[in-house]
Amino acid sequence: MSHEMRTPLGGVTSTVSLLLRDQCLRPEHREMLHIAEVCSEQLLHVINDILELARLEDRSSETILECIPFSPRQCVEDALEIVSFNASKLGLELVTDIAGPIPETAFGDPGRLRQILVNLMSNACKFSKSGGDVIVRTACRNVSPSTPTCSPTPTHSPTPVSTQPPTSILTPKH
Repeated sequence: MSHEMRTPLGGVTSTVSLLLRDQCLRPEHREMLHIAEVCSEQLLHVINDILELARLEDRSSETILECIPFSPRQCVEDALEIVSFNASKLGLELVTDIAGPIPETAFGDPGRLRQILVNLMSNACKFSKSGGDVIVRTACRNVSPSTPTCSPTPTHSPTPVSTQPPTSILTPKH
């Protein structure tokens, strides 16, 4: 089953990567292709997570988190790019707020971090009023002198709650 899902996605990812090598691309096309590349990589991570969940339900293996070098800043930027189109359709602005120095390289599972950020930012967009901001604040704190911890946190401007009591809880469909 995994082969049937990964092979077509690998074709999409490879095609996008080849297109990105074209030096004649207009900047807006390059940006769209980069978003497609990040989304296809994210989809591959989701497929891998689904397959891993199936293995766990089979109780034949354990969950394995990656521990590879990655750029925390790039991970946040990639998540922002994925959500930016839907945010703009909703009339929202995505804002990045970097609090203090962020290490160029960290070790962890960038695919899972990106998926968590995309989910959190998507939810923040869903529950924000049009014209508001979704802010991703990223701070780095030192747990120990050799182990900084980066914490990206999406926040949003919530939709105001009416102070008037509802006239009806259910609205009939006609």
